[in-house]
Amino acid sequence: MYFLKIYFVALSLFCIQLNVKASEPINVADGDTSIYKAGKLIYKDDFDKDISLWFAEMEIPEKSSLLIKEGKLELIAKRGATAWFKQKLSGSFIINYDVVVVNEGGETDRVSDLNLFWMATNPNGGFFNLDGKFPSYDLLHLYYTGIGGNENTTTRFRKYTGKAGDKAVITEYTDSAHLLKGNMNYHIKLICDNGRSLLYVNDVLYVDYQDSDPYLDGYFGFRTTRSHLIFDNFKINEIKKKK
Repeated sequence: MYFLKIYFVALSLFCIQLNVKASEPINVADGDTSIYKAGKLIYKDDFDKDISLWFAEMEIPEKSSLLIKEGKLELIAKRGATAWFKQKLSGSFIINYDVVVVNEGGETDRVSDLNLFWMATNPNGGFFNLDGKFPSYDLLHLYYTGIGGNENTTTRFRKYTGKAGDKAVITEYTDSAHLLKGNMNYHIKLICDNGRSLLYVNDVLYVDYQDSDPYLDGYFGFRTTRSHLIFDNFKINEIKKKK
């Protein structure tokens, strides 16, 4: 009986250790994250007029939509969909926005895939010409985070190199604290500083990555699949570093 108790205690400690490892980032940059403050406003969209600042790529456009509803941007995706901010970004900046993953029984109200692309470019030239299917983005250069992907079981950060299949997972979480809850307001803050990317979700740091071969300009996009998302308070600021 004594040895059996020891066995179960050891097994419990092992399981706890596995869970902690699953929730720790694989690659975190060194440096003070508190130095980044929002400076001059560059762009802002309160979604009170139209979607003229956005370009939608949808896998099933006839059953999907991107529109303004009650002063917010509503994305309903029957399957894969990306809403690109039309202005190409470069250098150092901070993006802030609010988003809700709707779960009210609708056809696409699936709590999963609150995703984003940034610093996206096409090394073969051209842009805004893909079909919304997730594999179609494999040939782009970009950074990607999928929050609550794979049926809300993983949150992953990747770098796409422009080669099919070359998008290794750099940071991964599988614990419930880093996954999604329906109808909850999430505040997303993305900081890009000349090759360093920091992603915060409700003020919790999810990604801190210093790229040795960075993408220094590109497009930002909301990305999802089979879900219903509502966005608000989108803005982009210059970075004002704290001295």
